[in-house]
Amino acid sequence: MMRIFNKFSILVLSAMIVLNGINVYAASEDIWYSDVMETANKIGIINADEQPEETISNADFIKLAVNFIEDKNDIVLYMEYARQQGYVLITEMTDETKPVTRQSVAKVVSRMLKLPDTDIDMTNVADWDTTCPKCKEDIGKCYAYGIMSGYEDNTFRGRYPATKAEVIATMLNAKAYLNIAEEK
Repeated sequence: MMRIFNKFSILVLSAMIVLNGINVYAASEDIWYSDVMETANKIGIINADEQPEETISNADFIKLAVNFIEDKNDIVLYMEYARQQGYVLITEMTDETKPVTRQSVAKVVSRMLKLPDTDIDMTNVADWDTTCPKCKEDIGKCYAYGIMSGYEDNTFRGRYPATKAEVIATMLNAKAYLNIAEEK
């Protein structure tokens, strides 16, 4: 009897969501990515069933970045294209199935946008001393131009896998940067 009640409850809740158009990303204000995911769903970057806290593979990140930042969706081999363009070096992202790291996101986006050099003091980033030396310049550029940020504890966690929400937020910020750059 309880099983039937549970199935009925799920069916009723699902119907209410569909009929009332409830935002599936609606969340308490302490979840930073609810607006990001809602915006991404509205503009077609993601589907409503995407899980914002899941990781994204190197290959899926490159495909998303090339499609969204460069508006190229007719490419067959995205990783090869990214290597040809110099966005991904031959020694980087060699396993396309692995989750993309936050530092790799910074490197690729910085290269794609051709972010200008900048002086930014990153000493307030708690894990800056342990950040990959080859990534620091690109991470600093992404910070300086508002494309990426760190966590509330003042860390960047560059070697950590990036979540879908973090990647989507980065893509939206990258597009905003491009729009501002075009206006100048």
